[in-house]
Amino acid sequence: MKKPSIKTIAIMIVLIGLLVSPDVMFDLKAKLLHGIAIILHMVYEIESFLLEEWLIHSFELNKATAQMLTFYFNCMVGAGMAYRFWRRLPRMLHRWRHRCHCFFEQSKLNIRFAWESMPNRQKIQWVATQLVVLTGGFFWLMA
Repeated sequence: MKKPSIKTIAIMIVLIGLLVSPDVMFDLKAKLLHGIAIILHMVYEIESFLLEEWLIHSFELNKATAQMLTFYFNCMVGAGMAYRFWRRLPRMLHRWRHRCHCFFEQSKLNIRFAWESMPNRQKIQWVATQLVVLTGGFFWLMA
């Protein structure tokens, strides 16, 4: 039997965490994304400050003019990044769609092979177990 990779184990841990306690997992995800946003904002502020100070000291501009140039420079950089992302988006979506299709086709083949290699007794046990779990879940939700 093939040994599971670290990536597979990590994905399984996250999925189990989402099933067991979704509020905690989403809270951790929100905190992580907020931390990344704070770091990116700090990098942006530092870059703006350094560019503004460089403009003031190198070209002897007043503070308002340096701030205006810094703002428009950052807007231009942002627009360039958005344009570049927009140009790459169709290729990225095509690759993502192809990878998803290949992943689901491989998963379908693996499941079909696993099902066909099971003996009939094990298939019956599996279907009966799923029936009991679904029935129990239905009654639990209805209670």
